[in-house]
Parts: sequence; structure tokens; C-alpha cells
Amino acid sequence: MGSPYRFTCHHCSKNFYHKNDFRKHLRVHTGEKPYACPYCPYRAAVKARLRSHVKTRHDSDLNYNAMTNTDVSLQLIQTWTGNSAGTTSSSGRRRDHTCFICSKAFETRYKLERHQRTHTGEKPYACPHCPHRCNQRDNLKAHIASRHRDCYDPTSFDF
Repeated sequence: MGSPYRFTCHHCSKNFYHKNDFRKHLRVHTGEKPYACPYCPYRAAVKARLRSHVKTRHDSDLNYNAMTNTDVSLQLIQTWTGNSAGTTSSSGRRRDHTCFICSKAFETRYKLERHQRTHTGEKPYACPHCPHRCNQRDNLKAHIASRHRDCYDPTSFDF
């Protein structure tokens, strides 16, 4: 007779019968936090923790189902983002894109959005070989090159 468990974590060997429980558990290892607070940069791996955070920190009733996808958190971060008075970098380029959360200024909107992932915990780049996720494409390339050497082909890195 086989094991009643259908899913086994390759990080810690913990077993799960339900796929959803297994997916939630993987967040422990990947650091993924898909539930974003609409009032501050806080993110949670479990919806119940976000619910508790909002009730204790912000004392508000919310539609928690609306807080489950990354687009919502990115929209919130973008509303928190303003433009600075136009600081200048050492290269002479204007830094007109300022993070509302920590006030760091950037030369391009792309660099600001990339930086904001440090606040949101978003990791949009998924390893195709394991559950590892990264917040920057170059970090994923380095992960694949070091952990999956036999699969790494730098000429066909197309994501």
C-alpha cells in the first residue's frame, strides 16, 4: 500500500495530501508573500496573517479577496510613489522617480519598480527547475547557473 501523501517538499521532506497545502508550505522556503496590505508595505504569506495585521494595525474591515494578486500590490505601491524635486546622480542624470516608502530616488521608472520589490516582497521570476523565486532577472540567472549548471544555457535565457 502506498503513502497517502501525494506531495513531498524537496526542501524539508514534509508531506502533504492536498496540493493547496503544499503550495502554501513552499512559501516558507521561497519567501513568497502574495497578500499585500492596502495601507502599508506589509506583506504576508498567509491570508489570515494579513487579516490579523489589518485588524490590529489599521482597524478596518476590508475585502480580503481583493488583496490576493500582485497587480493590486503594485498599484498600491505606485500610489505611494511620488516624484522628487529632481535629484541628480553622480553621472549627472536626473533622479525623478522617488520611492515614497524610503525616499530613495532613481533615474528610471523601471529601476524604481525593481527597487519597490524589496518593500513588497514580490518575486516575479520563477526558476523553471525548482520552486525558487527571485525579485530580479539577473538573480534568477545566477541561481540557475549555480544550482542547475547542467540546465543553464546563457544564450537561451529568454524570460
